Amino acid sequence: MEPAKRKRAIASTAAGPWLLLAGPGVAHAQDATTAVHIGRAVDLAGTPVALFRPKPPPAALSGKFAASGPVAMPAGMPVAARALTSGFGARFHPLLNERRAHLGIDLAAATGSPIVATSPGVVSAQGWYGGYGDLVVINHGGGVETRYGHMSRSNVVAGQHVQRGDVIGYVGSTGLSTGPHLHYEVRIGGQPVDPIRTLAR
Repeated sequence: MEPAKRKRAIASTAAGPWLLLAGPGVAHAQDATTAVHIGRAVDLAGTPVALFRPKPPPAALSGKFAASGPVAMPAGMPVAARALTSGFGARFHPLLNERRAHLGIDLAAATGSPIVATSPGVVSAQGWYGGYGDLVVINHGGGVETRYGHMSRSNVVAGQHVQRGDVIGYVGSTGLSTGPHLHYEVRIGGQPVDPIRTLAR
């Protein structure tokens, strides 16, 4: 391919609502597939890089926790943590001995420490879920969901309405866990996002 026809792009998770598109992953039919990784600069053929703003969530939540205005996004710490022991993204799993995606963050805390909801919503699931151990899932409306895993015990039931700051359970080490901590996830439209961005709100 002629240099003039090559376009330089970078896959990125830019902060804020803007997303950067890297273009197609194959230069043309005769080329091998090009894998694009976050933070990696690559030469790609295709249309120029473009920006777009994702469609916003519905203006109000549904059910008892409905309110005028935008959907309440998760904000603040779900537990009084001693430390962040595992971040979001690929990692070497300490029990399974393999590299795999970590879809949330791990917050170390004393066994029995209260875990609170980080946004109002409805408990959509509660119980034992494999590696999560004792898990609580809260639906906040607009495709926004939080997950709280490895609890010693939960304090809510499926279908229950909760407010931000309500105690929903207590820190434990159930499921695939090496010690007492909270596994905390934030999902938007079914896709996991890094919860770190929400902790300081």
